Amino acid sequence: MKILLALTDASNLEIIRPIPLPEEYELNSVSDGIELLIAMQENPDLVIVDVNLPEINGYECCRLIKHDEKNRHTSVILLMPTQDLVAWTRLSDCGADDFLQHPIPPHVVKSKIQLLLRLSKLRQQLSQQALRNKIQD
Repeated sequence: MKILLALTDASNLEIIRPIPLPEEYELNSVSDGIELLIAMQENPDLVIVDVNLPEINGYECCRLIKHDEKNRHTSVILLMPTQDLVAWTRLSDCGADDFLQHPIPPHVVKSKIQLLLRLSKLRQQLSQQALRNKIQD
């Protein structure tokens, strides 16, 4: 399973990278919105996106990911500032699956990653089952 990080702050990357994940997980990172959208061609299972990405902000990247037929089921976590009330209202508008707030507690990041990767596996299983059912009909 693939995890893609789109973060502008190196300290956030240092909190997320050391989180122990099973060997079958691949962790990649980019630093702006354009790189993120290009990296989506690799079909990550989970994307963690800083809302303050340069070039294309995290909200717009999330919206574009969720409107792309190929990636619409990809789990997206937005990394948001804690005191930004506007960010809270934009969270659901862009289709994000979850959020993290600055500063990021490592145990919370690990829990959210594990949860959303489980959901991603379930979505894949459901899609495969639906395809099999369609073929059988």
